[in-house]
Order: sequence, then C-alpha cells, then structure tokens
Amino acid sequence: MISSVALEQSVLRKLLKAGLRVGDLVSFLKSPKLIEMDGMEFINLKQIKTSCEVLMPINSKIQNILNKRDGIFPAAVNQNIINKLIKTIVKKAEIKGGFIVEKTIGGKKT
Repeated sequence: MISSVALEQSVLRKLLKAGLRVGDLVSFLKSPKLIEMDGMEFINLKQIKTSCEVLMPINSKIQNILNKRDGIFPAAVNQNIINKLIKTIVKKAEIKGGFIVEKTIGGKKT
C-alpha cells in the first residue's frame, strides 16, 4: 500500500509538472475548486501573478491518485516545503546549471 505522504508528493509533482507556480498551487490547495465541462473535470484556479483564471484538465494520472485519496487533494502546505520537493526532483533528474528562457511576445521570439 502506498503511504499518504507518497500520494501527496505524487499529486504535488503532477500539478507542478503542469506548470503551476508554487504560490498558485498553495492557493489552490487551500480551497480546491473543480468544475465539469463537456463531461470532463478540470482544476479551476486564479493565478496570483496574472489574475487570469486557468482550467487544467484532470488527467488519468491525477484522477488515479485522487481515487486512492477518496477524491481529496492534499492539504495546503508551506511554499518552503514545496520548494524543497522541487529541489529533490531537480536533484533526482540530475538537472544542473542554468536554463535558456525563450519568450514570445506579439508573435516574435525574444
């Protein structure tokens, strides 16, 4: 049987992999909001930085984890804990050094 800590870490990893900012993740976990559209379930959250509403489809991996947790997302945790989890993932993935960030503004790459 998988421990509840492992399940929580798995949910957090999946959500962070989806590109959520840590602050947005913490805010979502404080009061998770799901909506259903066209027979699909979505995570619904408002981004802190942009104030934009975001819908993220709940994929089968997240759904399987939620099923094991009786449909309950992990409790909100401190951002420092999530940052430590991210550092652990980065270390396991052997990611080193900087990244080249490429932005597209008005259809032009910068």
